[in-house]
Amino acid sequence: MKFKRLIAIALSFLLGAGLFFSNHSQEAVRAHAEEAIVYDINLYFFSTPGCGHCAQLKTYLNKKIEEMDNLHITEFDTSISENMDLLEETASVFDASVTAPFTVVGGKYYVGFSDSIEAQLNRVLERYSENEHVDIMDKIINGIEVEESDFDTTSDYEYDIPWIGTVDVRDISLGLLAVILGFLDGINPCAMWVLLFLITLVLGSKSKKRIWAIGGVFLLTSGIFYFLMMTAWIETVQLLVNYVVFQYIVGALALVAGGFNLYSFIKSQIKKEDGCKVTNVSAKQKLIDRVKKIAAASSLPLALLGVFGLAIIVNIIELACSTGFPFMFTQILALNGFTGETAIGLILLYTLFFLIDDLIVFGIAVVTLKVSPLSSKIGKYAHLIGGVIMLIIGILMIVAPEILKFSFI
Repeated sequence: MKFKRLIAIALSFLLGAGLFFSNHSQEAVRAHAEEAIVYDINLYFFSTPGCGHCAQLKTYLNKKIEEMDNLHITEFDTSISENMDLLEETASVFDASVTAPFTVVGGKYYVGFSDSIEAQLNRVLERYSENEHVDIMDKIINGIEVEESDFDTTSDYEYDIPWIGTVDVRDISLGLLAVILGFLDGINPCAMWVLLFLITLVLGSKSKKRIWAIGGVFLLTSGIFYFLMMTAWIETVQLLVNYVVFQYIVGALALVAGGFNLYSFIKSQIKKEDGCKVTNVSAKQKLIDRVKKIAAASSLPLALLGVFGLAIIVNIIELACSTGFPFMFTQILALNGFTGETAIGLILLYTLFFLIDDLIVFGIAVVTLKVSPLSSKIGKYAHLIGGVIMLIIGILMIVAPEILKFSFI
């Protein structure tokens, strides 16, 4: 009897455990299925024949529909009067301008097409694939009243970045980035110590004309060299920017450069030293000897020719010392598809602020016939600020490169 009772208890236990784990497994499967739900997305866009931006939008959507099985696209040709009426009604609902291309997806609309809008569409399509949303366009087509709660008020410009927090890209512009990166690039001391030494030697002549000529040629050559180097580089980067692997490589280089900047700052604080660590003592002595020969040249044209060559050599060295600021900025320009006049204007702005501290020191020297150590004082913290910025750009380039796609300046 006891044996039979034990068997019954064991069978009951096994049956209960089986039912428990069966129910638990089914719940897990249901939970996994719920997590794996992919919602259908209806995207509508109004186009006009001959519209360049409309053609770009179509090309983008053709790629997306190949990538996303849940994406359904409806096009309305505004050359048809009924579709034009529908566009006017839709624009009125969203309180937007009647312009093609006009795109509606869920509770959002987009006017025109650009790199920024492409990034926003990528983001909203990903979000709608994982979450329920209201199809406002479907309501408009079927004459259903659109409620205030139907509109998607989620910001297209705010991003949650690891270790950084929420970033709103509207608070940043490429113009501001050009100013910041150019200034930080310029206050690194690689070229500054050469300029200061050159001015110190020339001051002995007490000739402002000679000081203006030699210092001016040095700065002008530096600016032209940087400008030409960056404009040439952006053409190369433009060919590679759409490759994800290239973006990862650039991001990794930015992280390395940022780490090197922070290391340089910490080292300079510990050893109480400033200056560029790229040149060794021997190389620096050769530059000093070259500067002395140029300053001592009795013929001004020969001195200016020497200054021209010196500026090229020094700025090549400075590229290594800047640890990637010009390269990083041209990468961001290419990421935004900026070429031509816009890119040239932004690179000119970068170059101006690259030279700004040199121009200030040079101006003071010409007026007072004394050398000011202004740049070295500011430069003490250039590595710290530059390192932090490079780390941020590196993280964005790897984690969320779309944040670096600005379509406004």
